[in-house]
Amino acid sequence: MLSDLFAGTATDVTLSHLRDPWGLRFETPAVLVVHVLVRGAARCADHPLRPGDVALVRGPHELTDPAGTTPGAVVDGPGRSREPHEPAHLAGDRWRLPGARSYGDALDAPTLLVHAAYLAGDPVGRRALAGFPPVLTGRAPEHLLALLAQESVRDGPAQRAVLDRLVDLLVLTVLRGRRDVGSISAAADPVVGPVLDLLHSRPAQRWTVAALAERAGVSRATFARRFAEVVGSPPQRYLTELRLDLATDLLRRTDRTLASIAAEVGYADAFALSTAYRRRRGRPPSAERGSSTAR
Repeated sequence: MLSDLFAGTATDVTLSHLRDPWGLRFETPAVLVVHVLVRGAARCADHPLRPGDVALVRGPHELTDPAGTTPGAVVDGPGRSREPHEPAHLAGDRWRLPGARSYGDALDAPTLLVHAAYLAGDPVGRRALAGFPPVLTGRAPEHLLALLAQESVRDGPAQRAVLDRLVDLLVLTVLRGRRDVGSISAAADPVVGPVLDLLHSRPAQRWTVAALAERAGVSRATFARRFAEVVGSPPQRYLTELRLDLATDLLRRTDRTLASIAAEVGYADAFALSTAYRRRRGRPPSAERGSSTAR
């Protein structure tokens, strides 16, 4: 799942019910924002959207009606925005609607958009997005679109998990078959995807290419070639970078000893981790201490 690939992330889902003219600017801390047009029409950057379209966006961006109306609100997080400089259609509690997660003009407004955000700030999540274009669009299968629209307005103790999985599935469907979006798309690959799950869930295990190929159900040569094609690096190099990314995250977020971090991410001791870290990153692990907001 994508939210597993982005270690420690979660999706936050909101709905916008809008009447023309409208315009929104998104400046959220999310590393990836997902917009799904359920009905009506919209424009994301220079990409026109029609019902069933999905836009995957990195960084600040504008989402508007087809005419490109100047945004009147700056959305800086799920369900909230800064004070707009003029009346706008999504401005936090000011535009809250009765439906669950709903904002905008009215529940029966002509345009309905579902928004989701992956809130990863850790090195693993950022590396998963390496090579991802600023805006990528695709089509949502009708059954997933209908299910997302239906589940988005429900509430309950398990609803967050349901929506997380639905958004994951929708994004993976859009990414499937593409080779231009970095390692995030590899999660949808039938050979590489299950192996990535293993590596991310058990990074400390002494994996060999032969063992991973056996798990994937293909020959060693086929697996090594396929992994490099889809992910962009050989399996062992990917595993090394994954371990160092996990170590970086633990060094920044915790005060655990280097020895305990080394054991968790797959190194024999603190010396082995430090040596690998210096060789690959050009600095000692201690340089990461107290850098939770860095890079």
